[in-house]
Amino acid sequence: MANFSNTSRPAYVWDGVNNQWVPVGVGPHTHSVADVANAVSNLGGSNIVNTTATSVPLTLTGAVSQTADLFDVKNSAGTVVANIDANGNFAAQNANYAGKNFIINGGMDIWQRGTTFTDSSGPMYTADRWQTFTTGSATVTQQSLTVPSNFRYAIQVTANTNSIVTHNYQIIETANVIPLAGKVVTLSAYVTGTAGKLVDIGVTSSNTVDDSLYNIGTGVGGQSTTIVSAGTFQKITATMTIPSNAKTLRIGLESPTMNNGEYLIWSGVQFEIGSVATPFSRAGGTLQGELALCQRYYYTPIYGNPTLTGSTFGPISQNAQNINGFAGLQFPVSMRTAPTLTLYSNGTANYVRQTSNGAQNYLGASPTVYVLNNNGYAAIISASASLTTGVMYDWTYTVSAEL
Repeated sequence: MANFSNTSRPAYVWDGVNNQWVPVGVGPHTHSVADVANAVSNLGGSNIVNTTATSVPLTLTGAVSQTADLFDVKNSAGTVVANIDANGNFAAQNANYAGKNFIINGGMDIWQRGTTFTDSSGPMYTADRWQTFTTGSATVTQQSLTVPSNFRYAIQVTANTNSIVTHNYQIIETANVIPLAGKVVTLSAYVTGTAGKLVDIGVTSSNTVDDSLYNIGTGVGGQSTTIVSAGTFQKITATMTIPSNAKTLRIGLESPTMNNGEYLIWSGVQFEIGSVATPFSRAGGTLQGELALCQRYYYTPIYGNPTLTGSTFGPISQNAQNINGFAGLQFPVSMRTAPTLTLYSNGTANYVRQTSNGAQNYLGASPTVYVLNNNGYAAIISASASLTTGVMYDWTYTVSAEL
């Protein structure tokens, strides 16, 4: 096995074809790229050994405006399995760690709001962190039978009428966009559906902090493909550079036209730094971590049925100013910002139920929160409520801090 060191001596390279060391000269000189590449490619089993701790044993310097990878590692089939891209970002095909995926709930695991929705003119939240928007009637469901290998769930969109456009969007907030600004990134997703359907994935940006869905319209990059076979998942990828001034990003999974009965199924959505689409991993690492990330934006104490009554209860007190105090409640995680709070009873907003007899009590069209922050709430003020001191009431609630 050959060893290199930085001890002063004439330079040699190993000629693997003729099995001999070949001097490359001392002092300023040049060699063709082909000669160097051939020498390096035949260094199998060799080491570069550095004997001086303060010197760099090997330096790769890119060209001006370098766009190709600085360094690729390939397997015997010639497939890149690890790389250092032009910006110095490292990626490995088998890397699986929390935080590399900037898409929350990319595996469609979390469905706090329910598992079946009908959308006629969105957008509406379906799977956590995902907004579905269609230009006509469509049904959105949690899919657990037809899913990619090693996944449990997917999101299915089925058209209920002809000639509609379907979108599944996720907005990435500014706090998570800043680390991506100016970097090469790769978006990937698994998709199947009606054979012959054209689908695309894409990224748009805005330079406004925490911008809203419709304002994030500057195209960054994307990719299209056609569904080859129903039930067989295809992986679609797109590599692009995020604008240096980007503050908010919108990820889109889309089809430009769907007809009645046609469907698409998506899962395994990943958005990561680097030019290689690596194996999928959850943004939160574990299922519990993914749930906590979702609850930062939306929470209901009744998972999957947020408007069902009776999730919690508290005593009511009343004073001369008709302040109706509810028992304080703390959210499981700190939310992105102070959320919008909605109380429900029997599926109806702004009502509570008298626990003893089921009577419904209206809190007013816009009950005012007395204490509400990103950690919990403590009271509701409502001039129109007629509640009885000392009587028990129950309710459920949702809190939303979505963008």
